[in-house]
Amino acid sequence: MTAPREAAESAVSAWLEELDDADGVTHDVGARPGEFVVQLPGEHKLRTTVSLLVGDHSLSVSAFVVRGVDENHAAVHRWLLERNTRLHGIAFALD
Repeated sequence: MTAPREAAESAVSAWLEELDDADGVTHDVGARPGEFVVQLPGEHKLRTTVSLLVGDHSLSVSAFVVRGVDENHAAVHRWLLERNTRLHGIAFALD
């Protein structure tokens, strides 16, 4: 592991330690090196699980925000994919 990556992992870990139990945020170390799994409290859902992956030059954030669409499935997927062309640094993936 490179020194900048170690520093970034340490900074993310320290930030998560400060957040733990404050406002209902919890975290664990993930399965991959540099990965943190964070549980965020929600307003419409009870919790949202987010994966933070510290890379050599980036921080990747992944979360399921729409697991299954109840209605208008094709239109929702089309809207998400169209939004991808206008978003910087974030993209939707479909399952």
